Amino acid sequence: MKSIKQLLILVAVIAVILIAFQGWKAHEKEEAFKERERLEKEHIAEIRRNITSYVRAERSSYQYSNLGGIYGLSISVHNKTEYPIDKVVVKVSYLKPSGDTWKEKYVDFYLIDPYKVIENRVADEQRGVRIEYEIVSIKSKALELF
Repeated sequence: MKSIKQLLILVAVIAVILIAFQGWKAHEKEEAFKERERLEKEHIAEIRRNITSYVRAERSSYQYSNLGGIYGLSISVHNKTEYPIDKVVVKVSYLKPSGDTWKEKYVDFYLIDPYKVIENRVADEQRGVRIEYEIVSIKSKALELF
């Protein structure tokens, strides 16, 4: 009788230890998951704060006429993040010989995958001798940029 009682107590102690161990492991997994989530949010916030370092526009070489006209221009957008970019808008300004703006165009880029480049050809213009360009809008649900 005494040995059965001791055996039951031993089994109960082992069961309590196993349950406590499983609870501890589950808690550790939950804490690790929360830490990964926190780090991910911090990383996304860092990208948002410095988005112009991660999403860049570049122009191709182009021809121009001294009398005016821009030909063969392409704009490309580079997504240097691990997150998709839904839309980027690039403003292209066509400049007169005086440096004044003659015309502005907006070039839209859609669905730029992580670490990818999209290039759009820009229609030729009959005026302007030089261009300037800049990103004016970046939208990404993944980065919470709306």
